[in-house]
Amino acid sequence: MTTSIFILVLAVHSLSAVAANNDIPEECRDLTYCTVKGPNYPQEKINNMYKNLQKKLVVQSLAPEITFPSRGSGPTADGEDDCEVTTTVEDIYHVREDVNKPWRTVVQVPNVDYLQRVRLVICVQKDATCFNTFAKGLSQFVTYCHQKYISYKFLVLKNDNSNETETAIGQLPVCCSCRYKEV
Repeated sequence: MTTSIFILVLAVHSLSAVAANNDIPEECRDLTYCTVKGPNYPQEKINNMYKNLQKKLVVQSLAPEITFPSRGSGPTADGEDDCEVTTTVEDIYHVREDVNKPWRTVVQVPNVDYLQRVRLVICVQKDATCFNTFAKGLSQFVTYCHQKYISYKFLVLKNDNSNETETAIGQLPVCCSCRYKEV
């Protein structure tokens, strides 16, 4: 009898995790992070959790003023032929450690200047050739652009029903590097 109840509890828990994934905006579903707030982001709940926090420091966002060169793994001799990237600075609203793991809701509290914002560097075209000027005459090798990720820790809601937080790992794209392999 105890075993049956335990299995039932596990089944209910996993069903609720699947339902939470339906709240993730469509453009984020195949990623490990989401920069789209979405209509079901619990902003009011989070604001209420932190309503007694005072602004300690006024922080001006530098994100709109920062410009990054459009390069991935580094410049070439002629400044061309590198992996093309898109670089942005974004607020993160949901993360997960792997595409097969459940989504976690990232705590964003703009009214007390607590924002979890990261710089994302994304390959425009994964597997595109790169550094061709250096690879000339080396027919035994091919070059290709490769997306690299790094693990970030985020403050997230513990679950949808509590006012508790914890840290969770999220994998985010931070570099597009040129790699080579033997043909």
